[in-house]
This record gives sequence, C-alpha cells and structure tokens, in this order.
Amino acid sequence: MNFGAHVSTQNLFQKMVFARYKYFIAILFLFSCKSISYLPEATEIGTNTHGAYIQSYLVDGTRFSGELIAIDTLFITVLSEKDQRCNQYPTKEIDRYAIRYAQSKNYAWTIPVFSLATLMHGFYAIFTFPVNFITTIAVTVGAQDAFVYKRHQMPVEKLHMFARFPQGLPNGLALTEIK
Repeated sequence: MNFGAHVSTQNLFQKMVFARYKYFIAILFLFSCKSISYLPEATEIGTNTHGAYIQSYLVDGTRFSGELIAIDTLFITVLSEKDQRCNQYPTKEIDRYAIRYAQSKNYAWTIPVFSLATLMHGFYAIFTFPVNFITTIAVTVGAQDAFVYKRHQMPVEKLHMFARFPQGLPNGLALTEIK
C-alpha cells in the first residue's frame, strides 16, 4: 500500500482549492458591507433620535440616499449623506426604495474562516467545501438585509414610521437647521 501518494494528492488538492479561491475570499472579506454609523443596534430600536437610512430612485432615474427626515403626501425630505443638507423630492415620483432602520450583523468573517476550515476535512473537502462556502455566503447576504424594507414589503404611506419626524416637519423648522 502506498499511503504517500494519497497524502500528496490530498495536499495538492488543498493547495489547488486555496490557490483558486484565496483572492475571491479576500475580496469578499475586505469589501463586506458596512452599516450606516447613526443607525441603532437591534436592541436600541425605538430609542434612536435619527431617522432610518433610505436609498431611493425617482421615476426619472434620479438616485438619492440619506437619513429619512419626514414624509407626507407631497414630499419626502431626506438629509443627504453626500452634502449633509436636506433635500425634498415629490412623493408621487418615488419609483423604488430600500429603507434600513437598524445595523445588521456582519458575518463576512465566516466566509474565509469556514471555507478554510473545510480543508481539514481532507478528501471530503471536495464535498464539504462547496456546501460550507455557499451556506456562509447565503447567511452573510441574508443577515445584511435583516433590517431592510423594500417597496414591495412596505408601502410609501407607511414610511413615516421610520422618519426622524414621523408626524411631518414641525412648523417653523427650516430645512437648513436640520443636521
């Protein structure tokens, strides 16, 4: 019996798998999503003084994103993340949106850790690596959308629940005063 041939084949396979996927795993790990800093942790929902984060597109293709300040039947008011000023857009012109109301858990670290851990399975890594790799990616992607509503889940009429001013902008408050 030649056990040395099996060991060298196993090591060659492990090196081949690692060589093929190491850049992909590194890119996934480095570019994993980062939450918006002012959003609360899941345990602090309801006590936060800021509105939810919204990314939206208007019918004409205009994209805007930032903190949801207020919304009514005429306008949606958003504190832009780019220039830190409030902008108003016609509510009727909203085409699609995603609203994030809390920070999601980041499980991106599981992708490289569990993928590399599969190499310890030896020959069975042929079967377990793809399962672990796909599962950890699915969990990571699913966790990123844990605190997100999209248009098909939450109608525009209910977005006010996630605004800094749910009853609308207070009388006498200028948009330039909101920071």
